[in-house]
Amino acid sequence: MNHILRPFNQGNKWGYKNQKGEVIIAPNFNEASQFNNGIAQVKIDGEIHHIDETGTIIQLQFIQAEELSHEMSVSAFSDPLANPQKELENLPNLPLDLKRFKHREKHGYKNKLGKIVIPAQFSKAYEFSEGLALVKIDLHWGYINLTGKLVINNKFDWAECFSQGISRVKFGNKYGYINLSGKAIIPVKYDYIEKFSENLAAVKVGKKWGYINLSGQLVIFPQFDYAESFSDGIARVKVGRNYKYIDHSGTTVNYYNSNVNIKPLATTNVKLQQQPLTPKEPESKNLDLLHTRRRKRRNTTSS
Repeated sequence: MNHILRPFNQGNKWGYKNQKGEVIIAPNFNEASQFNNGIAQVKIDGEIHHIDETGTIIQLQFIQAEELSHEMSVSAFSDPLANPQKELENLPNLPLDLKRFKHREKHGYKNKLGKIVIPAQFSKAYEFSEGLALVKIDLHWGYINLTGKLVINNKFDWAECFSQGISRVKFGNKYGYINLSGKAIIPVKYDYIEKFSENLAAVKVGKKWGYINLSGQLVIFPQFDYAESFSDGIARVKVGRNYKYIDHSGTTVNYYNSNVNIKPLATTNVKLQQQPLTPKEPESKNLDLLHTRRRKRRNTTSS
């Protein structure tokens, strides 16, 4: 997972280390740049080359210097490593920024000037991420590099774009994770797998859910009927018809924890003035008057 490579100097040569400080690409270069979309520029014996994250020299289809827009510095582009202390973090990236386009139901890639770099040939395609683009050839998915070369074979029934050096893939009815080299770092054996969150991913094994770590080890045994991703140290899981919350160890926790202090509302004394419920005086008078009129009317009729 320590895929981020950074240049380091040893004597008069440059190489690359990962975040752990391990040497991934030996110091064989006179000068070296930061990686950009999975590609870095290096100088060997006065000549500029481009390498991938394995240290392999690759060939890119560069536009000609006279085609560059006026915002670009042609001198900096032609010799971006003339001043390594300055240019290591500020390299022109125009040739590496490819955008997807569609032509007659097929997808390809153009550079910023609209020049076709990778012809439209894919059934479906996504934008480049970490030096690779997810493309569909016939009925299956694979990955191409910035030259259009298929570097991870189109053998997957479903896949995602790379993020932080890994990608979810589906082969048959099983899911797993691969790295930028196409190697399965999480075996493609799970009935489903969620994205990693807080270094854990929910996985489905048969009808039960559990969690694995970045090394692919089951750290919370599959025991839940459903499981969600972790957030702020807890995850919601389902057992039968009920939901509960667990921490990174699988221990049940109270979602409404004691860290939240609820202040009681201030009490106020309210005095109520009670009044007796008595008939309204106007209503009583009206009833007496009505009875008097009815008696007079009966007496007149009888006489």
